[in-house]
Amino acid sequence: MADGQNAPETERVETVWDQNRARGDESSPAGTSGWRGGIGGGEWTTFATIAAVALAIGIVNALSGAQDAAWRGDSSNVGQRLFWELSSISVILLLVPILALAVRRMRETKVLVARIGIAAAALLGFSA
Repeated sequence: MADGQNAPETERVETVWDQNRARGDESSPAGTSGWRGGIGGGEWTTFATIAAVALAIGIVNALSGAQDAAWRGDSSNVGQRLFWELSSISVILLLVPILALAVRRMRETKVLVARIGIAAAALLGFSA
């Protein structure tokens, strides 16, 4: 532990050249673009990855359902099962921007009641 009792007096302020800096003269932290939404082009990559995984899951679900139906001796209409799975996934992927917009609005809003309202409206809209 250092002995602060006999330490020489020093200024505890920043130097003069740090006081009146122009806005934006420092580099942004890694991973941010400075845009209003936060992260820049990575959102589309994430969305494309989620869409690809969701489509793969839909195809596997449809083929598994058709195989189970064939084992039971029922009609294993693969085309109809693919249609139902992929149409559901397509609608969900089309509604994802509603959730992304709601999250952005919630980050900008400071009032807790407004955040709860935005979340409730987004969840109701997505669920409907």
